Formats: sequence, structure tokens, C-alpha cells
Amino acid sequence: MPQPMEPDGRPARVSAIVVLGSQEPLVDSAMAARERRAPRIGLENARLPKGLAIDPAFNAVPLGSTRHDILQAAVQPNLSKNFVVRVYLDVADSTNAPEKIGGLTVFANPVISPFLTCGGDPPLGATSHVATNLKSATLAAGGLDGSGVAIAIVDTGINIPHLTGKLGRVPRFDVANSWSPAGVAAAPGYHAVHHGTMCAYDALIAAPNATLLDYPVLPLVGGSLASGTIATAVRAFADLMANWSVAFAPGGAAKYKALVVNNSWGVYHPSNDFPPGHRGRYIDNSSHPSISRYRPLREPAPTSYLRPVIAGPNVPRPFVWDGRRVPLWARMHIMKY
Repeated sequence: MPQPMEPDGRPARVSAIVVLGSQEPLVDSAMAARERRAPRIGLENARLPKGLAIDPAFNAVPLGSTRHDILQAAVQPNLSKNFVVRVYLDVADSTNAPEKIGGLTVFANPVISPFLTCGGDPPLGATSHVATNLKSATLAAGGLDGSGVAIAIVDTGINIPHLTGKLGRVPRFDVANSWSPAGVAAAPGYHAVHHGTMCAYDALIAAPNATLLDYPVLPLVGGSLASGTIATAVRAFADLMANWSVAFAPGGAAKYKALVVNNSWGVYHPSNDFPPGHRGRYIDNSSHPSISRYRPLREPAPTSYLRPVIAGPNVPRPFVWDGRRVPLWARMHIMKY
């Protein structure tokens, strides 16, 4: 979260998430993201309570009305009764943000970062060791080599030329079903080499014939890692759900047999979130809109599986923070799509 006050004593501007009822600017913004076009109606025209300023750079995300129609809303935003938007509010103390403004719950939008197992340690082992431990040869002999499976790498972005050099072949890559956040100049598959490219390489050790999808929620900008937030991940998952709700429609000609979503990111420390007890807190709040978006993906459906989404507190792990040993909060959901 931002510091309590700006250096000159002005109130801090806090980024947050709220849920609004359906309005024409919200529907158009969500449709623009779905159709990958510019909005026809500015989000500045949306009605908000006094004290909240909408972020026009963040397309509204359809939330449906219940957890059962979120997938339908992702495909047809015009049918959604609720939308997630990113807003800003000025507060004197960001550690004590209001829980409600104008009747709307103010939800946290904490910064997210890649999760490194041992941040300061060099790599251990080799590709061959990983392949042996995973029994990749046995899997391949049984036809389990990733053929017909899409793997979405939700991370810092993928660099296909780098992967090609390391693999000695061009990996399968679906640019049409990849995604990029607004304002990112790099094309899918051509992001700077970083954590996401490593994740893609690792995934192909056990599934060499899988098709990669690029979902850079934490892209590098100017050589530095961009500060992604939970809202960015919500936007990415909205695109993912919209694409694959259609791709895996009952009776449809599915392009892939299965979908796997790889996530190695999360909220590094509780201090990045609203304080405990705040109803808009993220890391231990099942009512947070981001969790609502993930929940339908755990419902039994076709043969596609999403592996862990890292987000909130249930699995404390040791982590050194400012010289102190503190829990590293992570929650892992096994999801079905």
C-alpha cells in the first residue's frame, strides 16, 4: 500500500477495486476489451459516489450477478449486472482506508510480484534431472506429451526466440489466444527474458508438445519489472475465461483438449494489503471480487485444468523481510475449467 502521506503532506492516493451495477459506459468498456477495440464511451462517464475516481485505463470487468453466470458474463458483458472497476481515492492514512464509500465496499488492489522459491540462490540441477524426476519419458511413451493442451503462462511474459535457442526448436505458441495489458508495447511472445520465460521453459520439460499462451500480468517496462496489481490479474482472467468459455463450449469444436494455467506470483507481504479485519482486504477474504472471478474455474466442466493461483494467506512460508523472518502468505487453489 502507499505510504500514509505524501512527502509534502498531501493525502496519499490509493488504488482500489469496487463493484458497480451495470451502466452503459461499463458495458461498452467490457465489450471493447472482449473485442480488442477502443471504447466508444469513456469510463469517465460512469456514475460513482463522491470520493472515488475511476481509472479509465482499466477496462471494466463483467462480474455477472452470481457465481454461476460469471462465465456467461465474460462472453456477453451486456448481460452482466455487475462490473469490477479500478478506482482511486485520497486518504490521510492508507493503513486505515474506509471500508465503504457511498454504499460501495472498497476492496484492496495490492501489488503483486513473481514468487521465487529461493530468491538469492542460483539454479539447482539441470533439465535432465527434472525430466527424470517427472518421469517424462514414461509420460511421453503413454502419449502424455502435452499434445492438444494449451498452457497459459500468467507471469512476466514469454520470449519465444530465447526459448527457441534454448530448446533447439520453435515451441508451439498461440499468439491469437494470448493477451497483453493496456500500455504494453511488446507483442505476445516477445517480452524481455525474465521469470515468465523460465516458467514456460519449465512447463515444456514435461509437456514438450503443449502450446504456450502468453499472459503477462507483470511485464517488463524499460528493463524494469512493472508493478502489477490484483486488478491486472482480474483483467487477464476475464480474457482467459471469455476465450475458453467459447473454445470449450459443449458440442463445439474445441481447439485444445485441455487448458493449464501457470501462476507463480502473489502478494509478498500482508503490509501490501488492507489491514486485518478490513472487509475489503484481499489475502484472506473469499468475498473479494478477484476470488469471485476465480471461483467458477473450479467448477467441474470439460477436461481443462488450472493449476495453482497464488493469492492470499493459507500457506504460510518463511520469508526474510527487512531482516526479519516473517510468513510469506500464499493461497493455492486447484481449479477445474
